[in-house]
Amino acid sequence: MKLEKRQISVLDLELGMHVSELDRPWIETPFLIQGFMLRDHQEIQQLQHLCKYVYIDEMKSTVAVDESKLTPITVEDKPQQGLKVDTSMASAAKKAIARGGSIADLPAPAEARVVHEKMGSVVNNLYGSIHRNKIPNFEQVEEVITDVVSSLDRNEYALEWMSQIKDKNQFESQHAMNVSIFSVKLGRHLGLHEDILKTLGMCGLLHDVGKIKIPDRILMKPGSLTEDEMGIMHKHPEVGVKILKQTPNVPLEIITVCERHHECMDGRGYPSQLTGDRLDLLTRIVSIADAYDAITSENHYNPGFSASHAMSELYRQKNKAYDAELVDAFIRAIGVFPVGTVIETHSGEVGIVVSTSDENKLNPSVIMVLNSKKKPFEKPHILNTAKIMAEDSEDFRFNIKRALNAGNYDVHPKDHFVNY
Repeated sequence: MKLEKRQISVLDLELGMHVSELDRPWIETPFLIQGFMLRDHQEIQQLQHLCKYVYIDEMKSTVAVDESKLTPITVEDKPQQGLKVDTSMASAAKKAIARGGSIADLPAPAEARVVHEKMGSVVNNLYGSIHRNKIPNFEQVEEVITDVVSSLDRNEYALEWMSQIKDKNQFESQHAMNVSIFSVKLGRHLGLHEDILKTLGMCGLLHDVGKIKIPDRILMKPGSLTEDEMGIMHKHPEVGVKILKQTPNVPLEIITVCERHHECMDGRGYPSQLTGDRLDLLTRIVSIADAYDAITSENHYNPGFSASHAMSELYRQKNKAYDAELVDAFIRAIGVFPVGTVIETHSGEVGIVVSTSDENKLNPSVIMVLNSKKKPFEKPHILNTAKIMAEDSEDFRFNIKRALNAGNYDVHPKDHFVNY
């Protein structure tokens, strides 16, 4: 009987087979379309170079397949049995699990939480002043971004964890904070000097300041904007520049990023249709961080997509909307499965990424919260997928199958944070 999903070794692939899934994320391969028919031998050779096995859809394949070479995909009924839990995690992680599975103390120490709360306070004060037509206090912005850069130097994942605390009713302020964090993270990956990182962080925090003057009926509209509404929305860089020019001591670099963060490499952006040769490095960085957080955040007009979906979109827009080299650098800096990503394994279990490594970004450590039947584990446990692959490369059950969108199966990273 033909099935929609069967596992097969890449050594047994034939032309006419329809590949529906790989043993690794699509974003890490040259195949830009998820699911395709094998039409030439070069595609088979690429798959043999990249993967150990793939999954084919017999219903869509145009060739008969030798049943002896296929393996049906089954789900373990008792996923708790035989799990290889990482026991080498820090004692803080073990204590967190013993308390009931909270992971806040592991990736997000108290210092990062204080910095994140300070960022929120500064943004709220800034927005409040602008709403009241008062000149905002730029010194507060400089001070908090200095703390952000220092925090990322001490623990590059801590503030990234804090960026997972999202509320669609506070999207604009949280978006400003997240773009600042991701911009600095990319800047650190590029090896930029500390002074430039601070300017970059301020650019991220203030890039959308003009939206404060956009009516809520447009900002929070759940459906598509009309042409007139889109025209008003496209005015926010201009409005932001006016606000920043009236604010004492704001560096020109920040004003430039505010004005140009929606320009595109191919000249199809706004407000001035500038091409890439007119866009400075800080603008190019912030535009990528801006797009990434916008795609992954839930708000009134966006459901909040997975990190891998956002990476795919950035990849698709290389040399069009975004600088190609910086997109590649961002993906390397953030990782395919950033901390806080909700994932599903091939066994059907669901977890949240708690740490990654530069050596093995495709196999992070994950706290497993739902079993294969999508029911909560009695005791959530940490799974080191890299360790499992090292010990048994044939045990694909706990490989990551896909990243999930925000709220899938009602799993929200912030629900697993202490004091949130």
